Amino acid sequence: MSAGAFVRSKYEASYAGALNPIHPIRIQPETLLAVTGGEVNDPPVDDVSNPISAKMSLGKRAVGLAPRYITLQFPSSPPTGYKPLGITKIPALTETFFNAATKGAVCEYLGVNCEIISKSPEEAS
Repeated sequence: MSAGAFVRSKYEASYAGALNPIHPIRIQPETLLAVTGGEVNDPPVDDVSNPISAKMSLGKRAVGLAPRYITLQFPSSPPTGYKPLGITKIPALTETFFNAATKGAVCEYLGVNCEIISKSPEEAS
């Protein structure tokens, strides 16, 4: 479920170390409002420097960039359109946001406090 249509945004990659290439990514608008550890999931400020899109749904045989993400579990009273105790994955648009997210911590998503149940690193293939 989503609170809206997909929007275009930017993703700060970590595969190149300090170079931090910026890729385009399509996300649901509520992804930009996620907050954890005092960090908002804001997109990077730099312009896109690599035209290859980061994709959450990149298959195992596909070539491309699968962004790092956090997995959230909703409480028993989730936002409208979501299942109680349901799970959703959101891309961490910057390393700063990803590093602020810790397993077991709270992430505010759609105005609800969700638990971060896992973190997954970026995968480039």
